[in-house]
Parts: sequence; structure tokens; C-alpha cells
Amino acid sequence: MIKVGGSTRRDFIFPTSVEHAIAFYDDLDRIVSCLSHISMVEKFAPNEMRVMYNTKELGTYQIHIYSDLQTAVDYKEKVLYVNAADNHPPVRSHSSFNSCGSHGLFRSTSRFMPFGGHTRVIYEVELRADLPTPSGLRFVPGRVLDKIANNITNGRIDEIINGFISQSIAALPIFLAERGIKQ
Repeated sequence: MIKVGGSTRRDFIFPTSVEHAIAFYDDLDRIVSCLSHISMVEKFAPNEMRVMYNTKELGTYQIHIYSDLQTAVDYKEKVLYVNAADNHPPVRSHSSFNSCGSHGLFRSTSRFMPFGGHTRVIYEVELRADLPTPSGLRFVPGRVLDKIANNITNGRIDEIINGFISQSIAALPIFLAERGIKQ
């Protein structure tokens, strides 16, 4: 098994009010569309879906991590949670010579605070999985493989969070225009 995992936190300014920021992010389809390397596989309910993290590493190895997600908003505390949904059978682990996949964990927390007419967002992301070792890597010692995998995962999580921030900000004007909201 290859143990991958990483998490990070970023603060950013979202150029709208807290009320509009929460409304913007309280849409799981929108959230997932802003996440690099992650795509929807199956939608179970408006706030619940299966997603897949998909990337090619070391130029050869295809990695798939599936996660079932659900959203919840604490309007009083102004926090959006994207947590694991555990009411669906997990994806079975699989591997071949140059690919592997399994069910894992993806979650995020977004905290919203007023910031001079805009919103300060504290965004935290975590990705974890135990992946079966592709047969092309079976002779690499486990600790070495885990270290390589975690270094790669940390870089990918940075890509995910940076993409999320920039794609969210880019999508905001369309959201506001569709609702007739002027900034």
C-alpha cells in the first residue's frame, strides 16, 4: 500500500459580501468545478456526490482517488463544510502495472468573515488515501514510496487550492450577474 495524504490552509479575499460568498460556495457542483484534478463521477443529491481525484505522476503512473462528498453550512458561524458522505459503497481498490486507485478522503472547510465590503475566506483542504501499489513499483521500498507519494500529493494539494481560489474568483461575476447583484 502507498499511503498518501496532505493538507493545507490558505486565506484569501473573495470580492463580495459574506452573504453572497456563502451563497456562491453553497453549491457542490460549483465547488467541484473549481477544483483542479477533481471531477464529478456521480451525483447522489444536490449536496452529495462522488468525485475522483485523477492525476498522472512521474510521467507514467495514473492515480485515481474516489471520495463521496456532502456539504453542510453553519450559517450562524459562517462555515461551509465539505465532508465525507459514508452512505454509499466505496470504490474497490485496483492496480495494474502503471495505475492504481481506491476510495479515499477529501474534505474542506471554508470560514467566511467580513473584510471591508469583501469576504476573507479561510480555506482548508485535506486529501488522504491508501492506494494499492502498481506492479511497476513493487520493488521500491514502502517508506521510500510513501515519501515520494506524499511529496507529490502536497504539491498537488497546492495546485488544487491555488486553482480553487483563482477559478472561484473568476466565476464570481457570472454568479452575481445571474442573480442581478451589483457590486
